[in-house]
Amino acid sequence: MPHLWTSQTDPNSYPTPPTPPKLTPQLCLTSQSTVREFLNMSRHYTDDVLKQRLNSRLNEDRSTSSTDGSVEVCKDLLNQYRSVWEQRANVINYCQTQSAEYRSNLLAGSDNDSKVITNEELRHNPYALKDLQDQQDRKQEQLQMLENWVNNELFIEKIVIKKSLDVFKRTCGGDCF
Repeated sequence: MPHLWTSQTDPNSYPTPPTPPKLTPQLCLTSQSTVREFLNMSRHYTDDVLKQRLNSRLNEDRSTSSTDGSVEVCKDLLNQYRSVWEQRANVINYCQTQSAEYRSNLLAGSDNDSKVITNEELRHNPYALKDLQDQQDRKQEQLQMLENWVNNELFIEKIVIKKSLDVFKRTCGGDCF
């Protein structure tokens, strides 16, 4: 992971979270590492540094303003975080929808590779039925892995957001909600 700060970096400047990847069915089915990287980097650049970011913004506000603008600082930062959380939720929910569609297609036999083996094909290739079953088994395994991964990401996201909201509550009180 890249370093968030170097000695030449202003401690009050923070990197922006990554842009969500372009959502396509293949992104979820075959490129989970891209989605995982986006989610991890987004969490790293936002939730992992929330306390430092919040304290920095509150200290800056106190040193530059004669009035206490901490509620506004907290609300502003919370809105920024909600936007990031929404982006991550959209990506995870998209993959969840894709896994449900993939499951439906597998069950209905409407995926592109599903076919019926004819007697003629069996005479030419006695392993055709076994090959087809192996292919279906691989697809089922891929689907199960995708569903497990989506469920894990939903669970992780729930924990990360809860912890971040706890930091907001402890630092800002209930006024920023």
